[in-house]
Amino acid sequence: MASVPKSNESRSEPGDHLEPFLPWVSELAIRKFEYADRAFDTCNSRAGSVIGFAGILTAIAIPSIKTLPSVIKILLFAPWFISFSAMLFFAWQAYRVSTLQGLPFSLATMDHYGTLSNVDARKQALTTLVAAAEHNESIVSKKAALLNKAIICFAIEVLLLMMIVLATVLSPVTCP
Repeated sequence: MASVPKSNESRSEPGDHLEPFLPWVSELAIRKFEYADRAFDTCNSRAGSVIGFAGILTAIAIPSIKTLPSVIKILLFAPWFISFSAMLFFAWQAYRVSTLQGLPFSLATMDHYGTLSNVDARKQALTTLVAAAEHNESIVSKKAALLNKAIICFAIEVLLLMMIVLATVLSPVTCP
């Protein structure tokens, strides 16, 4: 006796056991993707702030160098210039690190997903989203490492600027 084929309602597709998990896994993947995007923007803002604040401090402190004796100028200005240049370099590198991957969907991918079962389409879209999020996180990590180096150089620069101002206050005034 031949077996009677089951109706479409009772047939299950491969991967259907994953169906209940896809909504919350998708939510986690989207949050991960959005977190990397926010962290990217935060790093850019901080890099710009470091550069701007360093410029303001430099504009305030540099005029006082003119009153220092030549030896002290060289001893304080050369290390300051090196730290300032390094800070600018690292902050600029952090700012210019490549852009993030956008959400990985286009008309072509939508057409492709249309040929798949619901579960397979959702799994592929989720896999693509997670891969983009991981790529973005690596870019953000690179930006953050460069920004940390810029902040260290900025701290050294501030210390040297404080030494310059202190030397200006403590050095005897020479008349031209």
